Amino acid sequence: MYISSNTWSIANGISCLIQVVIFFPLVIFFDKGSIIENIDSGIAILQLIIGCLILGIFVSWFSTIWWNKVSRHLPTTLAAQLIVFETISSLTYGYIKDQTFPQPIILMCIGIVLLGVVSSIRVANSIQIRIYQLN
Repeated sequence: MYISSNTWSIANGISCLIQVVIFFPLVIFFDKGSIIENIDSGIAILQLIIGCLILGIFVSWFSTIWWNKVSRHLPTTLAAQLIVFETISSLTYGYIKDQTFPQPIILMCIGIVLLGVVSSIRVANSIQIRIYQLN
């Protein structure tokens, strides 16, 4: 049985929606200090709900659908590199936003991940060269 990537995106979005519908009231109930005090009016709650819907539908769901469509046309090695690039970009954005510098161990881990990407590119290129030479 074949399940399309679009179906997986819809299933993932619906399951996340169900989790939010179940757990958001629980969070408000058990953590009254931070959420209730920071939301001072019904308009703020409406803005929060609209913001969550925009992030959930347009940012997450549509981007997943487009990623699935685009990644079908990419070689596996390139798609994997894009996933690593996404992770490194989010780390960079987080450190810039927090105005901090990563600890040396984190820098070393980032370097190892980037070294792995560079190594995979070199291996993929050498395999392609060998296949080309055999033909």
